Amino acid sequence: MKEGENVETIDRIVKLLDEKNISANKMATDLQLPNSAFSIWKKGQSKPSSDAIIKIANYLETTTDYLLTGKLTDTQVSLMEGLEFAFLEGYKALDDEDRAELNRAAQRMLELKRLREDKQ
Repeated sequence: MKEGENVETIDRIVKLLDEKNISANKMATDLQLPNSAFSIWKKGQSKPSSDAIIKIANYLETTTDYLLTGKLTDTQVSLMEGLEFAFLEGYKALDDEDRAELNRAAQRMLELKRLREDKQ
């Protein structure tokens, strides 16, 4: 991993943590990584090991390819076809307040769906 690649990888991890509303400390604790590891990586003093990248990718429900290169694989894209992919991209573009509102609306829709199913 080159110097610039490390920064970009860390930026992608930070972005995914923000999207999932997870702190770097929580991730480190959950993955049994040293709490200081992430700040050391951000400062460029060290690089995450291959094992750490794999753990982080699994934890953040992404691929190591995405963390390292920023590119979605063909498999990932094919799994998110059409509207699903557009919805995800739109969701990423929302600010925190709009995401929270959309999440509340989705929860209401799921509750209504469950109620309809229970009546059947």
